[in-house]
Amino acid sequence: MGSDHLGMKEKYNLIGPHLYIRGEELEEYKHKNQFSSSLYFILLLCIFLLEIIAGILACVYYQQLNNELKENLRTTIIKKYRKAGEESVTNAVDKLQQEFKCCGSHNYTDWRESYWFGVETEGRKVPDSCCKTMTHACGKRDHPSNIYKEGGCITKLGNFIQEHLIIIGAVGLSIAFVQVCNQQGLNYAFSEFDRPVGKATLPWLLVIGRL
Repeated sequence: MGSDHLGMKEKYNLIGPHLYIRGEELEEYKHKNQFSSSLYFILLLCIFLLEIIAGILACVYYQQLNNELKENLRTTIIKKYRKAGEESVTNAVDKLQQEFKCCGSHNYTDWRESYWFGVETEGRKVPDSCCKTMTHACGKRDHPSNIYKEGGCITKLGNFIQEHLIIIGAVGLSIAFVQVCNQQGLNYAFSEFDRPVGKATLPWLLVIGRL
């Protein structure tokens, strides 16, 4: 039994100095990384503040954008659709109505006030791009089964922008959460380094040393 105790004590005498050396290395590592940790925290704080500012600006400019959409889209539909030299506007409006499944700025009746309605409708009540199934001259029939009557393009565009702002906000919050967790992990790691290394943190070595 005594020989076993002596053997364990000899092992401790061999291991102990290496443990103290390792403790000194950890202390040195801790001091070297304090600056990096502080810099990381500052960068983290800046990113977090930028995310908050971006969210606030998005909410502010969403309302402004929505108001501009209401004003400009209606003007575009009434004054520029199918007008000579405005082919790009015409194509954009047609694509908008087909992709967002809408008709007119507020509803399909907007087309009755348009330049196009008074010039070249060929019996159409709305452009063919308002049709649920787009075919030649399908705009002659404005029945709900044939054209999009459920709200105008402004409403559909506004909903689209709002949904994407929510997604962007959720992603931003997720990134911020991960960043905070990383910082907490670093803080915990460095708090562990602050504990004395050696006999005080390894009570089992004290037991062996006393055998």
